[in-house]
Amino acid sequence: KGHPQAYARSGLPVGSRLQPGFAAHLYPVLSPNGTLAGHLLVFNELQRPRISVQSNASAPQDAFHKVIGQSPAIRQALDTARQVAHTASTVLITGESGTGKEVLARALHEASPRRDGPFVAVNCGAIPSELIQSLLFGYVEGAFTGARRGGSPGKFELASGGTLLLDEIGEMPLAMQINLLRVLEEGQLTRVGGIKPVPVDVRIIAATHQDLEEKAKNGEFRPDLFYRLNVIRIHIPPLRERGSDVLVLAQHFITELSKKLGRTVRQVS
Repeated sequence: KGHPQAYARSGLPVGSRLQPGFAAHLYPVLSPNGTLAGHLLVFNELQRPRISVQSNASAPQDAFHKVIGQSPAIRQALDTARQVAHTASTVLITGESGTGKEVLARALHEASPRRDGPFVAVNCGAIPSELIQSLLFGYVEGAFTGARRGGSPGKFELASGGTLLLDEIGEMPLAMQINLLRVLEEGQLTRVGGIKPVPVDVRIIAATHQDLEEKAKNGEFRPDLFYRLNVIRIHIPPLRERGSDVLVLAQHFITELSKKLGRTVRQVS
């Protein structure tokens, strides 16, 4: 573009069709006698391409923006979740430990008409078998030694009007499964030690890392409860099957940690 001397001081603006965010200038490299020896390309301002960490989120209000990922498997899971979020259908979320089952369950709640109601999560594998019934269904005063005066509501009552997540449902004792099935079928429960039915309006989301269908065949899980829970199944694959989601998640956590620690961390190798 003319003689090199014409743009030796201010440089020649250049752009890239592939990366329009690059703001660069081209400067001539001149020998002492004014001969053009080459060019120096200087990126005055590099606007790094932002990696989306909201995965199909069309707006900040999208309840599923916390489910990080862009892989086909995650998109399929989110597509299914969006289709059933506004329904009352029971959802069974499967996937290995650490894949984000509770994150997806919370997103389903926040995208549902019950979003203003409570979201209550219970880890069925972390409750002693002798306590699980009173924890889920509550108890009346005097039901057992140490029972609180006036009794206590269970997780079902606390979640009424909202969503109850039964995490690690495969760990629930067989003796308790029949009681859970009855509540799901009748929409009401009876507190431990009580006789008065208590109506509950709860959407159930169950989650497990186990193969419930196989457990049902082996007599380790009630088949009727499995079919009651397995209305809509959403599978979350492990990270090793999600390809470039590793990079997306890494960038997400870098951003979160940078904000928390007040440090600028651009990337990791």
